[in-house]
Amino acid sequence: MKAAVYARVSTLDQEPENQLSEFRRYVEARGWTLTEYVDRDLRVELHNVLATGDVAVARGTVRGTATGRQYGAPVTRRSFEASFFDYVRLEDGLIVERVQQADDQEAVVQELRTRREKVQNPPDLTKDLTTNESPISS
Repeated sequence: MKAAVYARVSTLDQEPENQLSEFRRYVEARGWTLTEYVDRDLRVELHNVLATGDVAVARGTVRGTATGRQYGAPVTRRSFEASFFDYVRLEDGLIVERVQQADDQEAVVQELRTRREKVQNPPDLTKDLTTNESPISS
């Protein structure tokens, strides 16, 4: 049997190990194979939280390193920042609806920077990549 876990931290006083240690013990006791994906530097700052009845809304900023597609940020291995809001509706204490919207304008700018770098430093297509010699005879 295989198991996968995604762990992240949201505040400076959290560590992914707090979330992973119990899960590792559970998987190991059953002889399963574990695959882990951990965002070690993803941080969420909540600016506003409003709750009434069975609905809650939060607005915040997320910061981290773009190691996977999150909050619209391309995989650049660079730091990113995005504003977001979260809407959650509960029924009988369970989340039955969730909408998250991120302002990924900064992610678009990061993607454009990455593409610009590729255009400014294109590969030399006049050379055979295996021999580094020009296939074009003069």
